[in-house]
Amino acid sequence: DLHSFPTRRSSDLWQTYVIGIVYMAKWFYPELFGDMDPDGIFQEFMDKFFRYDFDVASFQAGGGIAI
Repeated sequence: DLHSFPTRRSSDLWQTYVIGIVYMAKWFYPELFGDMDPDGIFQEFMDKFFRYDFDVASFQAGGGIAI
C-alpha cells in the first residue's frame, strides 16, 4: 500500500538495502570486513540521507541489530 509510507520517497528504499548488505558482509565475512563499522555506516546514512534524529548506539543497546 503506497499510502503506508506518506513521507518516504521510493528512492529512499535503496539505502535500507545498502545497510543490510553492510551488516551481512560483516556477519558472513568477518575476516574480510573486520575493520568495517556497520553501526557507524548506519548512523551516517541516518544522518545524511534520512535526516532523522535516530541514535544507532541507543538502538543497538536496546537489542537492535546484533553483530
